[in-house]
Amino acid sequence: MTTYSDYFDLLLAKIEPNPARLTDAQAIVPDVREHLKQHEAITTCLPHTRLAGSYPRHTAIDDLKDVDTLVFVHVDYLKDKPSLVLKALERALKDMPEEISGGSQVELRKQRRSIHVCFAEKDFHLDVVPVVITKTIDDSLKVPDREWEEWVDTHPLGYQTWLSELNDQESGKVVPLVKLTKYWRDCQFAYKRPKSY
Repeated sequence: MTTYSDYFDLLLAKIEPNPARLTDAQAIVPDVREHLKQHEAITTCLPHTRLAGSYPRHTAIDDLKDVDTLVFVHVDYLKDKPSLVLKALERALKDMPEEISGGSQVELRKQRRSIHVCFAEKDFHLDVVPVVITKTIDDSLKVPDREWEEWVDTHPLGYQTWLSELNDQESGKVVPLVKLTKYWRDCQFAYKRPKSY
């Protein structure tokens, strides 16, 4: 006899990220991270880069729209206007070798706190966010806000840790619940919808 739980399991299997998208993420993202670590247009510090957002939290669904990548920049950038670090990051990303994109045209777009990278032919996207460690990587970080021209606090890695701990405490039920909530949101809010859960 089929139970409600069986139906939820079927739905979860249906909304898992597209395997082709996961393959693109696994092929492109490490090369972009290595490129930024070595590029002279922007000064990074250990651990140089880290993934954030739904991809490393395993809460992505369907087409895996983009992968968020944190770039840990030197603390001296805090003395500058946020727009300057975003310009430096944009210069480094413009200089990506063609082998990273696999021949796909790369389009960059400045956003409020990041640079959006689109690999056009693959329809694959990255949001690359510069952050500064002010104490330790486990504490809140500083992110540049181009609109406000100031550095603001953010804690994406702390949130990621909290979500993992909560998921473990609840026998692995939180991550599937987040995925189902995102799917419900996408079905119910076709035109104007909350950006995240």
